[in-house]
Amino acid sequence: MKIALAPLSPTLSPQERGRCALRSDCGLRKDSLSRREGRERDDTKKSISRSSIIGKVLFFTTFIFITFGTHAQEVTIRGSAPEYAGCVLTFHSADNYISNVEIRLGECTVAADGNFIVRLPCKNVRPVNLHLGIFNVRFLAEPGFEYEVQLPPRTDKTPEEAASAFFEEVPVYMAILSTKDDKKQTVDPEKELNFLITRFDERFEPLH
Repeated sequence: MKIALAPLSPTLSPQERGRCALRSDCGLRKDSLSRREGRERDDTKKSISRSSIIGKVLFFTTFIFITFGTHAQEVTIRGSAPEYAGCVLTFHSADNYISNVEIRLGECTVAADGNFIVRLPCKNVRPVNLHLGIFNVRFLAEPGFEYEVQLPPRTDKTPEEAASAFFEEVPVYMAILSTKDDKKQTVDPEKELNFLITRFDERFEPLH
């Protein structure tokens, strides 16, 4: 669509025509500059808004990781067993329930006074076992929990038992003396997971 431009009045002098053209050009430049500044302000606001959102996301992600990640990813096991002083306690868990291949979770050395403590990785409830002489000590660990345990009486394998590929360790449940949950609150012994499983096995063992 063509727009007809009105010719400048023939009564205007060349100087007046130049001033009119100059004023017109200045007006166009001011409009262009105003629109550019408006776009720059909008872009700045959007950039600040995006930065604010990203900052908040990073803050809450870091907060959640620090608050929940550090404690919920491990389990603490402690106890006192003077007769095991100097022994290395190595804790294992099944890699999966099909192959039942054991993986090493961690270990600790029993101090001269019999005290020991170990922290093991634990993202979910998982079975943990400990080979102690003729015993295979087992229990279930919950993430973030702390267990005070009592080891069975020390009964080492005989040289013949240790050398035999057919010797089967005696499976026993770990004696749990006290439990604290992931909020460091003491768990009712009768509601503790290992106690419930032990009671269930004792009740229905005659059916096996």
